Amino acid sequence: MKFKELTRLFEAAFDPSDYNTIPAKKEVTLIVGRFQPFHNGHASLIKQAKYPIIIGLVKGKKSSEDKVKNPLDFDLQKNVIDKAKISQILDVVKVESAFIPSIISMLRDEGYEVKEVMAGTDRINSYRGMIKTYGPKINAPNVIVKELVRNDDDEGIAGISATKVRNAIKAGDFDTAKKMMLNLDQSLFKKLQKALKWNLKN
Repeated sequence: MKFKELTRLFEAAFDPSDYNTIPAKKEVTLIVGRFQPFHNGHASLIKQAKYPIIIGLVKGKKSSEDKVKNPLDFDLQKNVIDKAKISQILDVVKVESAFIPSIISMLRDEGYEVKEVMAGTDRINSYRGMIKTYGPKINAPNVIVKELVRNDDDEGIAGISATKVRNAIKAGDFDTAKKMMLNLDQSLFKKLQKALKWNLKN
């Protein structure tokens, strides 16, 4: 079956009655990602948000490949983000998938109204398509989807990636990891080491 046919079938099965269609009062920016872990590059990017931020942490698949790229569980991911102490971040929530209409509905139940979704280049077209197709059906037709644009000129973020952060943690290199993560302390560093399942000597 062709992709367009699958899309039509999915749209036909979409039932707005399964979603909260009543807008909430607190306007927010939604940023969906894996953040494995949250680092200074992410912190720099989210400064572009127009509204207070809700971070939606997407659960990884249970494959062995995914466990390598996404080894941190929700509680530890949230701990890292909370530790960063970014006042613009209102809440960190767990989401089953990056299907934006279901996240909008879920957040309405919590009193948040998504006015803006921010995403990287790899997701931007998908999210725009979701809003165009499903936004009117759930009473959210005017959600703006903006691309997160990385600026490596921001102090201290050039070349940072989650992979580099994980590698520093796996190597027991606290000083390097601390340069890439806001407010990282030894206690959190050890929790991250344990989560990555590397037994390192002190």
